[in-house]
Formats: sequence, structure tokens, C-alpha cells
Amino acid sequence: MDILPIAEYYLREFAAEMRVPIPLLTPEAVAALEGYAFRGNVRELMNIIENALIVSEGAAIQPKHLRFRSLGTDVPTPPVTGIDEANPLPPAVEAMLAEGANIMKNLVDFIREPIMIGSVVIAVLIVIGAYLGSHYYYGDGVEMLEIPDTSALAPSQPRSETQLELDFDGLTTEQSESKETQLESDLAPQEEISVEEFLAELSDEEKQALTEEVADELPRESVFGLGPLPDIPPDYPRQNVWNSLEKSYYDGHANISHELINRVLIKYWNQGKKTASGILSGDTGRVIPLWKDTVYVRWSELELEDGTTERYLGSYLCHGSLGAYEESVENGTQPSWIKIVLEAEAGVDPYSFLDLP
Repeated sequence: MDILPIAEYYLREFAAEMRVPIPLLTPEAVAALEGYAFRGNVRELMNIIENALIVSEGAAIQPKHLRFRSLGTDVPTPPVTGIDEANPLPPAVEAMLAEGANIMKNLVDFIREPIMIGSVVIAVLIVIGAYLGSHYYYGDGVEMLEIPDTSALAPSQPRSETQLELDFDGLTTEQSESKETQLESDLAPQEEISVEEFLAELSDEEKQALTEEVADELPRESVFGLGPLPDIPPDYPRQNVWNSLEKSYYDGHANISHELINRVLIKYWNQGKKTASGILSGDTGRVIPLWKDTVYVRWSELELEDGTTERYLGSYLCHGSLGAYEESVENGTQPSWIKIVLEAEAGVDPYSFLDLP
């Protein structure tokens, strides 16, 4: 079950209440939300999103803007972006998401009936308005055109084949077929619009339908100019990853890092190294797959008052299932099956690994 749709919903709601633009949830913030073990209900998530919207002051929401509870205190969140596969959630989180879904269902049921009634009323008014408008424009009079009976012509009289033509003033003229003519139209040419303007006028449903229609007819291409998209393996957890990426692109929220991450993970998946979680490091530009037996760390040093230094864990990056081992990794008491890798040495360069231009 995914936290992201609920977080994006409340982000839009709070932005509308505060009358501010909807900020972007950075991939790092998304990874932090998905990796946090929520112990409260949906109210805790709402408070985190509302506080982040305030402290970010209109900028993109980073992990530093997210204030989580941990034994009554705030804790820092991981500094990098990630995509985490669906994992079994604790019962408290399941209850929180169920409560959020119930709130949405009640809201939809509340507004559905007035919307349906309003739609019927508007449709009736449109039909009446169209009828009255056409009646006013064309009037009641109808002029009958008399076409001469060509059968009354004498046999000796040469017959000229003619056609009846109606001009824009309502007059009739006869024109010989032997004479080349061209009908001139006074209709003004339609105004051309750009692709961006066309897409801006479409609803989300129309954009999705257009994306699926184009995808069925043409080879799937990267929206970032990286060439054809790889086929998604049948057992890959994120079957709609390319559809979601294209929708985000048309909505103006796309990030090339998401395409690079999934390209790398799909290639690993086809090689038998299966994980659907990964990040793109902002420091090295490398894609780091998040395996279920490996943690990536960055050590920092703190200078003490007596002049000595103490090493501490400056960054801890891992698969969501390894989040509980952070303290033991810092103390060196982690289980022997957990591999510890320096973050600066981890991952692959996506362009070299994928042979991208």
C-alpha cells in the first residue's frame, strides 16, 4: 500500500486553503515518507504535510521539511530520493490508510448527488438555449427554390448540362460543367494552437486516454529524449511505471531521475537481480539499487571539547526493510548478513550502464 497518493491529496488541499501554489514533493521527500514507520493515524500524515508546506515557503519540499515523530522527538530523514516497492505494512499504517480511504469515499458520496442534479439542469438549459437561439437566428420563413423542368426542352434544342449552386447570399446561379470553377469560401481559418496549449485544455482523464492511445499505436519513447523505453518484465512490481511517468511529465512534475532509476532496476531485474527499490544519488549522480541485505552509509566526524573526534553516522541509506538496523550499524552490532557499503562507492553510472547517449 502506497503513502504517496494520500500525501499528494492533502498537499493539494492545504495549498488550496493557504492560497499558495502546490509545491513539488521531491524524490528525496517521497523516499522519506515511504520509509517512515507511521505509528499514528491519518492525522499524523496530515500534520507532517501541513507543516512541510509552511516551512518550505513555496519551495520544493525536501526531507528537511518533514518533521517525523520518534519517541517524542524529531528525527532527520534520508537525504536522497528513492523508489520503494510495496512491502507489508504494520497494522497501524493499514488502519491509517483505511481511514483516509473512508474519508474520501464519504466526500465523494456527499458531492455526487448535487453534481448529478446540477448536470441534468445544465443540460436542459443548454438544449432550451440552443432551440431558442436557432429559432431567433433563422426565423420562421422558408423560401422555396423553383427548379425548372428540363424535360420540357425541345428535342432539337441542344441540352447544356448544368448544376445548381447556392452562394453565401442565398442566391442561385447556373454554371456550365464545361467551364472550370472554384468555390470560394469566406470562412475564416481556424486559429492554430501549440501542443502545450492543447494539452493544458485537457482533463486528467483525457490526457490518460491520449497517452494510452498513442502508446498502443507507436513504440514507447522516453519523454526525456532517452530513446525507446524498455519492456516491463511481467513479474516487475511496477507495471504502470511508464504510464505514471508520462502523466507526471504532462502535469509538469516529471523528473528524469525516476526514468533512469527504473531503467537500471529493470535491467538488473532481467539479469536476475531483483529489486524495485533504488535511488539516484545527488552527490555522485549514480543509481544505487536498494537490496534487502545491503545498507549504504556516509560517516562524519564530530570534534569534542577535549580535542578528540568522534565518528557518527551522517547518512544511512537502505531498503525499507532494513530501517530498524540503523542504530546497530552505527554501533557496529548489526547482524552478520547485513553488508555495509560506503555511499560514495555505491551504485552505477546510469548512462554507461544502460548505453545511453
